[in-house]
Amino acid sequence: MLNQIEIKGLGVSLPKQSVTFKSGTRYRISGRENHLQLLVESAQDALKKSGMKLDEIDAIVGACAVGLQPIPCTAALVHEQLSPKRHIPAFDINSTCTSFISAVDIVSSQIASGKYKNVLIVAGDVPSIALNAEDKHSYELFGDGAVSTILSSSQYGKILYSNQLTYSKGAHMTQIAGGGTSLPSYHINDNNRPLYQFHMEGRKVLKLSFDLIDEMMRNVTKDSGIKLDEIDMIIPHQASPALGLVMKKLGIEKDKYIDIVSEYGNMVSASVPFALHYAIQKERIKRGDKVLLIGTAAGLTTNALLLEY
Repeated sequence: MLNQIEIKGLGVSLPKQSVTFKSGTRYRISGRENHLQLLVESAQDALKKSGMKLDEIDAIVGACAVGLQPIPCTAALVHEQLSPKRHIPAFDINSTCTSFISAVDIVSSQIASGKYKNVLIVAGDVPSIALNAEDKHSYELFGDGAVSTILSSSQYGKILYSNQLTYSKGAHMTQIAGGGTSLPSYHINDNNRPLYQFHMEGRKVLKLSFDLIDEMMRNVTKDSGIKLDEIDMIIPHQASPALGLVMKKLGIEKDKYIDIVSEYGNMVSASVPFALHYAIQKERIKRGDKVLLIGTAAGLTTNALLLEY
């Protein structure tokens, strides 16, 4: 049975400050801006664009790669800002960069079961606060931002296919080792400080991702029964400037996918929903189109979800 869902509203919040590198422009928080503020603003924007009120939301789901704090979940802290007097559930779903795809997949099943009717999914990260300036590649690649989505029960849109796989041989290729229970924050010192910053073995990740994305796309077409040329638009995670090479390897024409890495960089969990929002704003997606959300994430995880918009 196909999960009948509709994206009712997409809301965006970007930092006021931007930094320009040779590789493009990146939005970075500054002053009093913070992660929670971006998430809440994007949620309010999604509600406004959907024409819905908070009273109509049945659950709030956090889909961020990095939480605001270890406990409680990020969704609970967003809940506190939006609707502290309404005791609707709030919980997180995390598959790092592809958290949004995972959240849409899981939430759509709950909507299909009748558990919820309207769910607010909040995605976004501020990687700039954990970047190592000495690692030029990652320092110039990542940008901050948040995107919220209202997913609703509907007779129009539907989830046609979804698949998530994790290849843990790449678990440590992309990570922030410190800050959790294995290396608590109170152990930080001048000697181990890099362990509390973002680290990515770019070449290894790219090589592994190349092979896995090819396999992922074969699974999409084989298991869904939908051919590649029947898909109207592909929304990939904006992982790196190598996105064009990956799409070329897959035989996908430039007009069939969104590539805004040079304009916005890698926005982590906000990357896929922001690219989706961009495609809708630029009218590259229309109602009834078959849209494929794909990406790789730390773990190393591959994620694909095919929907009828």
